[in-house]
Amino acid sequence: MNQLATNTIDPARIAAIVREVIARIKQSNLSANLQTDTATNPLPDKIITVATIESLSGSPCDVTIDSKAVVTPAARDEAKLRGITIRRSDAQPSTQNFNTEPSTQPTEIVDVSQPERAVSMLAQLARRGISSIGCKIVLSETPAADVFRFCHNENQRAVMLTSISDIPRFAGELQPTVWVLDMKRMNLMTAVNAAVQIAQKS
Repeated sequence: MNQLATNTIDPARIAAIVREVIARIKQSNLSANLQTDTATNPLPDKIITVATIESLSGSPCDVTIDSKAVVTPAARDEAKLRGITIRRSDAQPSTQNFNTEPSTQPTEIVDVSQPERAVSMLAQLARRGISSIGCKIVLSETPAADVFRFCHNENQRAVMLTSISDIPRFAGELQPTVWVLDMKRMNLMTAVNAAVQIAQKS
């Protein structure tokens, strides 16, 4: 009798299992739709922060953002940790000139790998009342290669900067026309502070 009771199928338990399976399938489909939406429809945010990345539902591999959106370095790092590729809604060339007024503003701040860092730096410098540095500043993930390129191919006086303390020495010894900032050693705020000192020395 006990064995017969043990082998009896409980309809309530079966119904509960079916409901759970259906709920999981619906959730899976919803996550897939959200993943597709974030890959095809640009996120509306103009500034992509860590909170933006954390708020993404499902497990998207690709996220599309507006062509003019700014991605903070911390958000880019968070996306990389989660295996998310950030794409812009239009295919713009990665190299950009960030001079807002080329005819009157000689400063050129360039970041080929993460253009939004250059935009952020310009904004920080503007807040500090600095509109002109008088030389080129390059934010680089490959500073040694960039220094070689500027010196060898473009005949510029370029230096690689890994520490703010080197600015007075390099400015006095060489008077560089190009300062290549090692962004693997510096964060954005350190780079901004370096730019301020470079402006004072130029």
